[in-house]
Amino acid sequence: MKVVDKLNKEKILFGLSVTVTSKNINDVCSDEFVVKMIKKGNMFFSYYRYIPIDKNTIELTLSPEQDLMFKEFTKSFRFKYNAIFVSPENEKRYGGCLGAGKGVVHISASGELEACPFAPYSDVSVKNM
Repeated sequence: MKVVDKLNKEKILFGLSVTVTSKNINDVCSDEFVVKMIKKGNMFFSYYRYIPIDKNTIELTLSPEQDLMFKEFTKSFRFKYNAIFVSPENEKRYGGCLGAGKGVVHISASGELEACPFAPYSDVSVKNM
């Protein structure tokens, strides 16, 4: 949140990428969270479902009820708030990945500049720029 506050203070447009899990869905898919982040200057929300890569994290996968909630959330907030919301449903509608090569980049938690959060390759860190 310190970086978010600094970006907002400097009037730098930024966004966030959220991995939605069974544990955080009620927090990150809430009006309160979206309003807070918009007030802090966030204008781009990119939401993705958690996909387990380890059998020990299966419980983080969305239940069918949570998946429906996730779909409704991403659909409704695009019309409710003055921000951009991207989710897998958008990719289906627009014919594929909205990231790499289309004006979107991802900055990892360690500062690496990547074309896509799901293809974590980088030769540049924003820490060195």
